[in-house]
Amino acid sequence: MSDIFYFFPDAALDPNEAFPSWVTRWDLEIYPFTKDLPNWFVGGAPVENGAEITDNRILSLKGIKICVVKSTTLGLCTQEKTLVQDVAIISSLLDFFHQHCSSSGTKGAIQEAFARTLTLGRVGVVDLLEFLSIERRHLEGDNIERARNFYLNICFSKGLFFADDYYMGVGPKAVEPGDVVCIIYGHEMPYVLRQTGAQYKYVGACYLTGVMNGEAIEKFKAGKLTEEWFQLQ
Repeated sequence: MSDIFYFFPDAALDPNEAFPSWVTRWDLEIYPFTKDLPNWFVGGAPVENGAEITDNRILSLKGIKICVVKSTTLGLCTQEKTLVQDVAIISSLLDFFHQHCSSSGTKGAIQEAFARTLTLGRVGVVDLLEFLSIERRHLEGDNIERARNFYLNICFSKGLFFADDYYMGVGPKAVEPGDVVCIIYGHEMPYVLRQTGAQYKYVGACYLTGVMNGEAIEKFKAGKLTEEWFQLQ
């Protein structure tokens, strides 16, 4: 499945139930995740006997459950909207993020996490603040460049979500409250899964702030997270 980490097919919304959700559907429209992905490897090294297929339909993968999606927003697509509207949208999202994470860190740390999430780790809080101030004061030189860098790096038309334990992420537009975010051993990015009874459907890969550099593996080693098998149908 690592080859499809670069795409966001809304697999769980496919009406053709003849195919398992984890099977790559090249006949469906596929949306590029982003260009020039960093060298993420959230799942650490592969493990022995970490995957198996049963009945030619159920793919069992071993990994770690990170969080549960609590709320989502619409995609951040800016088509047919003005810069002023885009600034207002990002400002309102930041306010919502502040409310969601007010007890998890300082204002600066929250803003940094927000900026990193929207840009998939590429752009930090200074660029975000320059972008938000672009309509309120005259920007020149480095300030313009920072604002532009943030704007060009926002992950548009994807699903922004907030999860328990103050996690924030960007994933497929199909992501819904109640979906589970996990990492699978040996894989580059986290997965969004949708539970159906004792099994799951694959929704897509995601960016989750706070786990992209192997932090979840370290928490598991420290006894703060537990591993489990995820049966994908």
